Amino acid sequence: YQRRVREIRDHACIQRGWMMRRLLPMVLAAMVALGKRESGHLSTHENWKLLDKFCFSAVGSHSGEIELKIKSSTGLPQNLIVLLYDDQRSSWPKVWPSKVSCPERQKYARATLGGEKTGGSHSLTVGTSISESIRPRWWYVVVSTCGTVADLRPELEIEYDLWFTNSGGWLDREFSWDQQGLIQLYSVSFILTTAWLALYLANLHQAHHSARRLHSAPYVVGAMHGFLSFSFGASLVHYSVYGSNGTGVVTARILGAITHVIFQLGIVVFAIAMAKSWSISNEGLRKDPKFSLLIGTLVAVECLAYFWHWFIQDPAAFTYIFNTPPGLVVVVLRMVALVWFGVELHGIMQYYAAESAGKRHDHISGHRLVLLASLDRDEHGRLWPHPGSGSYSRPRLSLCRDGRAASVLECRFEFSNINRAPNVHHLDYLDIRRDSSHAYD
Repeated sequence: YQRRVREIRDHACIQRGWMMRRLLPMVLAAMVALGKRESGHLSTHENWKLLDKFCFSAVGSHSGEIELKIKSSTGLPQNLIVLLYDDQRSSWPKVWPSKVSCPERQKYARATLGGEKTGGSHSLTVGTSISESIRPRWWYVVVSTCGTVADLRPELEIEYDLWFTNSGGWLDREFSWDQQGLIQLYSVSFILTTAWLALYLANLHQAHHSARRLHSAPYVVGAMHGFLSFSFGASLVHYSVYGSNGTGVVTARILGAITHVIFQLGIVVFAIAMAKSWSISNEGLRKDPKFSLLIGTLVAVECLAYFWHWFIQDPAAFTYIFNTPPGLVVVVLRMVALVWFGVELHGIMQYYAAESAGKRHDHISGHRLVLLASLDRDEHGRLWPHPGSGSYSRPRLSLCRDGRAASVLECRFEFSNINRAPNVHHLDYLDIRRDSSHAYD
């Protein structure tokens, strides 16, 4: 996909409809960490073109290897060579993004591969061993056709297969030095989050049976935890296969990235909703313009950050995704959400602090809900109708907030039976459950 983007830059005209046919796959692929065994198509009129980069470990001799296979159905140019640069000041920084000529750029290369007459042939295979002993270094692979006149330069159209490998075993061989340790990281993260999820679901199941009905919040927390665990598991699958073939499982990596973004957005939504005393199904989640604007902007800028990282920023740079302009906006918006959460939470705590000090009397105990149960009885205290008739009145259940229940304690209720004239009855039973080991809606 990086190659495709460079093709777009090289060609002035883009056929109508191309963008719509390609945009969705490109956006999805932008969320995938490209493997270091890369196959692609290059079509350009430039005489000096970067293919890819890789960071080799500093382990002395034979730190890693580079292997490149090039094919062309129309035949390779006569002067096609492969140039290798490293990140030392006397090499890559001299040619990128410098505007020096192509022959000057060749002088700063650390190694030149090919060089033999390739004109008329349809394939070229080159490779070399890399040795680094001071520190890990980035190496850059460039194809060059210097020496041709710009106006007469033919289009270079090739298929290539580029494979970087580091020294080491399964955990290190296919990974650039900056990515080594990902398998271990995702393994530990997946095990911990899965164990935590299993414990949480067991406790949730027990609470459900004890209370018979729970608020939606515990289920939302469980769902977000499931997204996080799935994200780590999908990434672990991708990088485990990646360690064997340098490509990985693209679908698993895409799903892992998407579910991780869903988890992050879910945390923001849930935290602010709970701090504002909303339920997950509350109308405020959909009608509050500030809340909708924050979430919508976060989603849009998050997608833009991935797109920018892979298709707009300098392909030779190794800038972290959240160091890009849209990535920094994502960080700022997350900080805004955190501050908003703190402000709302502070307001709620102040409200109930005043309650506990006796400044408010319309609540009994926070956000508890109270179940009022009453039975219709006659004037003699017997269930209505009389037991001899073979039928009994059903209990009347009333679910209300504790503020209203406080009023009930000071009032008397009037009930009427539909089978006879209205009769006055009193509140028979009031059950306010205060046991903290149970959960109530």
